[in-house]
Amino acid sequence: MKIDYYKILGLDRNAGMADVKKAYRSHAMKYHPDRNPDDESSEERFKLIIEAYEILKDREKRDEYDRIVSAVEHEQANSHESISDDFFIPPDEILGDFLRGFFNKQQSSRQKSHDGKNLRHNMRLTFHEAALGVETEIRIPCQIKCHQCDGTGLKAGAKAVVCSACKGRGKTEIRRGLPRLCRVCNGSGALMTGYCNKCNGSGNIQSRRSIPVSIPPGVETGTRLQIKGMGMPGRNGGKAGSLFIVVNVTKHPFFYKQDLNIVCDVPIPFFKAILGSDLEIPTLEGKKRIKIPAGVQTGKEIKLRGKGIRSQFTRKRGDLIVRLRVELPEKISREDRRALRSLEENSNAEHYPLFLKFNKKLYDKKNEN
Repeated sequence: MKIDYYKILGLDRNAGMADVKKAYRSHAMKYHPDRNPDDESSEERFKLIIEAYEILKDREKRDEYDRIVSAVEHEQANSHESISDDFFIPPDEILGDFLRGFFNKQQSSRQKSHDGKNLRHNMRLTFHEAALGVETEIRIPCQIKCHQCDGTGLKAGAKAVVCSACKGRGKTEIRRGLPRLCRVCNGSGALMTGYCNKCNGSGNIQSRRSIPVSIPPGVETGTRLQIKGMGMPGRNGGKAGSLFIVVNVTKHPFFYKQDLNIVCDVPIPFFKAILGSDLEIPTLEGKKRIKIPAGVQTGKEIKLRGKGIRSQFTRKRGDLIVRLRVELPEKISREDRRALRSLEENSNAEHYPLFLKFNKKLYDKKNEN
């Protein structure tokens, strides 16, 4: 037995598109369920009329149908099988698979795919982690199999029953000649007598999972890192969303950035600036002692090469710039005052070139108003 969509509509295989539409309207009106109440045979024939029209009105589907039917007829003729004129769902596997494919496409087209939603994770990094990069882990929302129902979505003892709304067909009332998916069973044709109260029948529950994250060096507050496919899963074949990591770098007590360089303002007591000294300073790798030359001035910069921020594109690292600020005491003792007076009386003015230059300009007659 085979299905013949042309015979269903009373057409030959060379019928034009206008003939197909005309035959469909005529047969659809004749066998419409509203005109044939309580007549199951008319209802089944009406379904076949719709299926025939859906295939024959589409040139690509029609060509494929003709090709497969011809191949099936050729195979049956060679095996000397009789061919009946009845029209039912064909027992032949090739043609049956073909028709089921059309039905599945029609059904799935009503269930549009939806991409999963994106997730956002606010990540707080230390200045050190942002400067050099870090490998870490974060926990993000995910769906896992419900442990109570083992992913079935059913409670213990639940059974599948035929959907009363569509009588197991997965489709309900027909409007404008097109079947609709049953909204009660969502096209499955069956309902369950009881659903899991843990997952509400979905078979999944919300959880969190840890994923490794590689933070490149040199990121700043506001940097957005995208990891594709780590967002919420899509539905009906849709793609999973993305995970966006938004960086917030904590303020460092000593450092601030200048491109790949980091700057550290270091106060130094005036007597150490005069005499010179060793000074302990912070770096990204820990504390380090540096040599301060005698007579250093405020604003003097000491550069430690390769101690700055690592570039995320090359292996190069910036520098650590130590900017000295000579600090004067807010209060001094009598002994210190006497010592400073003695230093002032015995000091050589030539040791203060900026002071001498200023006085020279001040008392130059050319600069007088």
